[in-house]
Amino acid sequence: ANKKVVSNASIWDTYGSLVPRAELPPRAADLLREIPKLDSFMHLHLGIDGEGLARDLGIHHLVVNSWEGGVDTDANVVNISIP
Repeated sequence: ANKKVVSNASIWDTYGSLVPRAELPPRAADLLREIPKLDSFMHLHLGIDGEGLARDLGIHHLVVNSWEGGVDTDANVVNISIP
């Protein structure tokens, strides 16, 4: 059986601090260099009562306050996922 790691930390924290170097996947160093870091990102996980929600409600919604500002402008984008 293989060992797996589930981490809520960033890839840089997970591979850089939490997983021992000897146990890193072969591509870990490449991934750490290739994946761009963003200035800021926040996840807010909420549980809601789904009663009354439409059965055909889409599961992913993207709200952009200003397309002129771009997706990396502070407080400009909200991504909503309803699994």
